[in-house]
Amino acid sequence: MAATKETEYQTQLESIGVNDPENYPYSIDEKHNAIRALVEADLLEKTQRGLKSHHVQMMALGGTIGTGEEGQISMEFHYWKHPGAANTYIVGAGTGRFVTLLKCTVLSAFAFLFAPELIVVTAGEIQSPRQNILKAARRYFYRLIFFYIFGAIAIGVICPSSDARLTSGGAGAGSLPFVIGIKNAGIPILDSIVNAVILTSAWSAGNSYLYMSTRSLYSLAVSGNAPSIFKACNRYGLPYMALIASSCFAALSYMAVSKGALVVFNWFVNLTNTSGFISWTCCCIIYFRFRKAMQKQGITPPYRSNMQPWGARIGIFGFDFLILINGFTVFFPQEWSVSGFFTAYIGIPAFLILYFGHRLVFRHDPLGMETGRRGLVNGAAGGHRC
Repeated sequence: MAATKETEYQTQLESIGVNDPENYPYSIDEKHNAIRALVEADLLEKTQRGLKSHHVQMMALGGTIGTGEEGQISMEFHYWKHPGAANTYIVGAGTGRFVTLLKCTVLSAFAFLFAPELIVVTAGEIQSPRQNILKAARRYFYRLIFFYIFGAIAIGVICPSSDARLTSGGAGAGSLPFVIGIKNAGIPILDSIVNAVILTSAWSAGNSYLYMSTRSLYSLAVSGNAPSIFKACNRYGLPYMALIASSCFAALSYMAVSKGALVVFNWFVNLTNTSGFISWTCCCIIYFRFRKAMQKQGITPPYRSNMQPWGARIGIFGFDFLILINGFTVFFPQEWSVSGFFTAYIGIPAFLILYFGHRLVFRHDPLGMETGRRGLVNGAAGGHRC
């Protein structure tokens, strides 16, 4: 879906959401590369990501210095005053702006839910994962702050929140805030360039998710939690059966080419958000169990964040809160939608059924304490290779 309707999603969000594969360093040894074809394809995205980032900076500078209404010069944050930084949503006055804040928070989470996993998933295929993963995580954090937050501010500078084109649902990237800002400033040709950059970004996001889903399915098969057929690899080390299965879901993107494309896309956003929030809640819980296991085994952790354990506790509370408000707008009488409620909250009972069902079936399986200890002590990457 990200490859076909990213621009429509951005009109609601008023921010740029991409999952940046360039943020982790690829030091790939062909002999040990389990997914070489996909990783090599990801390398092509560096130039495209750079283009988009520079466009963000350019638009911010242009908006701050000289993009007033209809090409007039504005030396201040004009649109933050007229019509204002945020519109009301569903209800009026301050309550409506608070609803806007909650809705934007939920929507913006979609862009960042699985971006860190793009770093982690490659741990089994890169050299020196302890060093490279640390470097990639640091780069990701600082670039996230600079490009995404700076880009969101730039959008508010160059495009008024009341512009009807933001919610017109037009084809292509015509409703993208950057394109609207360019047209308002009367700059020729540049809007077409931004459209092209957005298309490459959409392709990049789709390719990144395909890599991650293929690798995840392959890993599940290796661990015995998915059919063994997905362990099949070709002579280049590519898990082609997992790739084929993951690619089949790309056909769902054709649901977004109808007149109700935005509605369909919101369904997928709701489903993805719920699964992502649940996943991160589980990650925080697993962190506590991991630290407890290390303490039980008498292992001194080589690194510990200054924010822990409060960081994980805040994470559990925050993600649980986001799970609850993921589809909160459907509870307004005028916004009620069976499909919206279903897609926003069906993930909760589905997860509980899968989790407790797995616990029931595999309740006698021993913990892999020693396996994990060997990987920790020996510094192994921990990935299974074809």
